[in-house]
Amino acid sequence: MNDVTHVFITVDVEVWPPYWGADGAILQDAFRRYIYGVGRPAQYGLPYQLAMLADHGLRAVFFVEPLFASVVGRGALAEVVGMILEAGQEVQLHLHPEWLGRANHPDLPGPHRLAIKDLAQDDQQRLITLGKHWLQEAGAPEITAFRAGSFGADHRTLAAARANGITADFSQSAAGPHGPLDPSIPDDLSVTAEGVTEVPLTTYRDFTGRLRPLQVGSSGLAEIKTILESCVRQGRAVATVLSHSAELLNSTRRRGDTVAQRRFLGFCRYLDRHRDRLPTATTDSLRSFNASIEPRHVSALRVPHMAAGVRYFEQLLRRSL
Repeated sequence: MNDVTHVFITVDVEVWPPYWGADGAILQDAFRRYIYGVGRPAQYGLPYQLAMLADHGLRAVFFVEPLFASVVGRGALAEVVGMILEAGQEVQLHLHPEWLGRANHPDLPGPHRLAIKDLAQDDQQRLITLGKHWLQEAGAPEITAFRAGSFGADHRTLAAARANGITADFSQSAAGPHGPLDPSIPDDLSVTAEGVTEVPLTTYRDFTGRLRPLQVGSSGLAEIKTILESCVRQGRAVATVLSHSAELLNSTRRRGDTVAQRRFLGFCRYLDRHRDRLPTATTDSLRSFNASIEPRHVSALRVPHMAAGVRYFEQLLRRSL
């Protein structure tokens, strides 16, 4: 059994307007909050996370959503891509089709969709082509991995991604708002019928039986540690952790979330200490994994009452801060 589990720290980099008709200064403010993490007394957005990862020698995959640039400007997208690359981290493609029909842009025909799987395969392929082109115009190297917004993909999405030269997909989440891409896909590294390497978001059940994503903003540090240790014990090839560019701000995106910040710092310190068993990975790592991928199902991951209880207490604390 493998005693090393490679950890994918995945960060979805997104910008959201407070309402869809917003323009001008309101959109620029949204950009500053979702990317730079404008808060009091400091900023806890993308630059902060990049610095924290660098301080602990960790790698991550940043899934950048480019369609926001249709309203904020392509220069803003180049700013984001440049920031990530300068920090020595990886840029890959993320798409939220909610922007369709709302950006008043000729390359983004409406009507909007809540998930890319709501589009016909040809439209999915065109949208992935556009997103990939915009990222590479902004300075990103060749795009080889994709994550659908809100994990709303299907097998047609995988075929559309493969047609665009994308060989890895991170859109499978059993706990996603749209349900899993395919419930038969193993909860570990696998290769789909479309020839795409599927890297699912790691999920687990707490003591209530509720299925949860392994996410910095919604999983307690004790839960994250417990699940990663379980992945090693089970011999899982990978564990995938989710974060967002504004994950360390509170729900208003107007000040920092001290609980989430401490959690992220503890997570980085933990991976730094245990890099022999839990090394962080990039999509380049998948080339070495692919030769040894064997279809298999692994046991469901669970956390004990105490670890989940700490998270419940933290969530109450976050609401009071």
